[in-house]
Parts: sequence; structure tokens; C-alpha cells
Amino acid sequence: MDGKHFEEFTVGDSYASPWRYISESDLRQFLALTGLQEPLFESRQFLDSETDHETWIVPGYLTLSYSLGLFSRSGWIEGTGLAMLGVADLEFVNPVSVGDEIRTRVEVSDTTPTSSDRGGVVDLEWVVLTQDDTVVLEMTSSHFIQKRE
Repeated sequence: MDGKHFEEFTVGDSYASPWRYISESDLRQFLALTGLQEPLFESRQFLDSETDHETWIVPGYLTLSYSLGLFSRSGWIEGTGLAMLGVADLEFVNPVSVGDEIRTRVEVSDTTPTSSDRGGVVDLEWVVLTQDDTVVLEMTSSHFIQKRE
């Protein structure tokens, strides 16, 4: 699949990803991969005594990472995304627990031509939701997208 070129992006374009189930295996693998060691994610005793959560919650950055993967399924920037320039207003609004399903909704909020012959900047507004439509993550990201040659 070829991604969209800068000129093909229009403010208001949107994409809703398929769902992604979050398993305990996902949590354990993420912790091992990142080296993250926090009682909140590893200790049942801590979880039971210090929180109101009945099931394991997952790190916000696991949710963020999976949301990026879910967006990649859109094909929007496949082969045309030259750089992710930054993230703004990243907010972990509500926790995600093992057993939740998440999906990502992305909308084009701005397109900015640049003096570069290679590409322009596309800003995206992100909302990540659970199976009951609870918002768990919001952010804005900026991407340098290839222009048509």
C-alpha cells in the first residue's frame, strides 16, 4: 500500500483503527522490553493495597505504543512518512487495564507547506478509546510527509 502524499491530506480527514486486546502477556513483555520496574505494574500486593484497581493496569507508554501501531494500519504514511517531528499535549486521561480493548481515532488538524521540496507538515489529533468509549489518551503529533515528485 502506498501512503498519502502531503498534497492529499485535508483537514478533517479521519481514521478509526480496528480494536486491539490488551493481555497480561502484553504487559509482561512490555515491562521486560523496556526494563520498567514499578510495583504498580508488578506487585499484586501493591495493586490491592494501594489502588482501587481489580486488574493489572498497563503503563501509559504501552497504550501510546499500541496506538501508534494501530494507526500504522491506516497506511496513511506508509512510504511517505519521512519523520515524526514531535508530540504535543500528550495526556493519559484514564488507565487501561489488562483485558481492555483499545482503538485509535486520528484526525488531520492542520497541514503546513514548507520551503522544502521534499515534504510538508501534517498535524494529527489523536484519541484512544476503550471498548466502552472511555477516552484513555489524547495527543497531537506532527509529521513530515513526502510531497509528490
